[in-house]
Amino acid sequence: MFPLADLLSAYSSSDFFGKAIVLIQLAASVIAMGYAIGHWINLKRDEALVHSFRRYFAKMHTVADYYFTHSPGRNPLVAIYFPATERLLGEIAAQSGTAPRTAAETAGHAVPQSSFDLVKGVAEEALALQNHRVERGMNYLGAVTTLAPFLGLLGTVLGVMGAFQNMGSQGAVNLATVAPYLSTAMLTTVVGLIVAIPSILGYNILVRRIGELQIQFDGFTDEYLGRVRSEFCDRVAQPQPEPPAAL
Repeated sequence: MFPLADLLSAYSSSDFFGKAIVLIQLAASVIAMGYAIGHWINLKRDEALVHSFRRYFAKMHTVADYYFTHSPGRNPLVAIYFPATERLLGEIAAQSGTAPRTAAETAGHAVPQSSFDLVKGVAEEALALQNHRVERGMNYLGAVTTLAPFLGLLGTVLGVMGAFQNMGSQGAVNLATVAPYLSTAMLTTVVGLIVAIPSILGYNILVRRIGELQIQFDGFTDEYLGRVRSEFCDRVAQPQPEPPAAL
């Protein structure tokens, strides 16, 4: 059985610095656990939205279908799709002189490579923003994982210093007097490990799920740009080679 009573006894015997370090570790652990659970829920929701939109996108007749029939929502792929499609429609309007008002009105239009590059830049910027969004807060969780054991070590060193000072003031080593100091000194290290171990597990699980989601983001962006090129760039008339000069 986990020696909870021993930890509580060691905590009650700790000095001000020892108790402060333990409280800081526990507070950081609670915040980190709350973040990890909340982020896990958000990632699960994003995964469902991503898979749903990719299935819908694969069935669309033209790239612009969704833009004219839906509004931006919380779907991360839609957050990539909408600004890129808006730029695409702007380029079509610049080439034709008329802004499309329906997906059907985009049919037959073509944009040059320079316009495609602008659309690609917007899509890649939106992709980077979504990658950053799903990674937000991971630095804090990593910091808790790294710093909790070091805070524990700091508390242990301070406790051992106090134990040696006590021995020096007594002029002799009395185990019955020094043992409580050593016991409380070990407390912060134990708490630091208790905080760090689940934080490491949670961090690694979240990193894996984030990586899988970012693969979906990258795959959709490539698919989107491929469809834009196929529907609007491959229609640009290629210059015909000049006939050879007559001899």
